[in-house]
Amino acid sequence: MKLRRRLKGVVKIKWFKIMVGVGLLLLLVGCVETEVRVYKDGKPIKEGTILNLGEAVNNGMLEVKVLSAKKDYGYHDTLGFYEDAGYGYRYLIVTVEARNIGKREVYIDPDKFVVSDENNYFYEVKIGSLIENELLFTKILPNQRIKGKLVFKIPEKAKILVNYNFGDMFSKPFIVSWKIN
Repeated sequence: MKLRRRLKGVVKIKWFKIMVGVGLLLLLVGCVETEVRVYKDGKPIKEGTILNLGEAVNNGMLEVKVLSAKKDYGYHDTLGFYEDAGYGYRYLIVTVEARNIGKREVYIDPDKFVVSDENNYFYEVKIGSLIENELLFTKILPNQRIKGKLVFKIPEKAKILVNYNFGDMFSKPFIVSWKIN
């Protein structure tokens, strides 16, 4: 009886040590950043590459391209209301396309798009803009593509780049930009 209790205690301690070891291993693995590689026309590109409208880049799973960008003083939402940018500002309405070129489902996240100006100020996408064909967080199955619009409020005279971050929480950021004329 005493031997049995003693063995139970030893087994519990061993299992505890194993679980702590596995937990520490998972913690260390989770802290390791993976490298992001992005390609244009099958060739690797460097972070910070500036593209023209219509040029596509991919990370082997998701292909992204900015098709067009239009600056305007306002826009009509899907409810019929006019959204005015206000004095000194304009709305930048960007049409993007994403295509799943991998074998598993991927997600397109509009929050990974930001706009920057020549002074390195950043402007976030206006989620819930209710613009027609607004791009939302969406799952894309293999061989499918999605096209949608994003809205940014920017200073009227700013020179703009549309940026997309291919990085995620397990990797360093990898920003690719499209210049807007």
